[in-house]
Amino acid sequence: MLKKRKSDIDLLYDMADIADDTPPCTGKRPASRQWYRIADIDSDRNVAGFYACPYCVQSLEAIFPVLKGVFHKSRNSHRHSTDERICSLRSDSSRFATYVDLLEDTAAQAVEYRRPPNTYRFVELARSMTQIPGCKRDDMLRDATWHIIPKLPEFTICGECYEDVVWPAVLQGSTLAARVGRKPERVTKGEG
Repeated sequence: MLKKRKSDIDLLYDMADIADDTPPCTGKRPASRQWYRIADIDSDRNVAGFYACPYCVQSLEAIFPVLKGVFHKSRNSHRHSTDERICSLRSDSSRFATYVDLLEDTAAQAVEYRRPPNTYRFVELARSMTQIPGCKRDDMLRDATWHIIPKLPEFTICGECYEDVVWPAVLQGSTLAARVGRKPERVTKGEG
């Protein structure tokens, strides 16, 4: 198995134990629980807005054992916390694959070079992702800001979709993508 010669059956047992002992990730539903954080190596401060539930952290640690300890329990959080959060590592997020791919790469490099995991790139990714609100799909939220084409304000694009789809198209020379405003705006009533 990946990164520490863990057999498939051992991984299966580990995942079953996690499922038995740990409440499942609530996905995009906010929950009060013990949260895990990741610290910026340079400042030793937690990445603002990045929270991971025990289920997701333990699952990733089972798959990538070398990452054990990369995520730490929040000092301000406890089992009966009233702070409701959404797990940043949830599998129903469009960001999930990006996070896991980078964690896999981080784990592979740690094993290959026999060093502790270098989380610098993951921290940078998490920091940039938490600055952009997650995509709300087809839900039009009137109190949110949107990227728009000025002459077509009813066509709204959230920040995450702008970063994932529109901006790369702008960089590739798309004239349509270039029409979309770089700065998000509030859409007034009658628009959108």
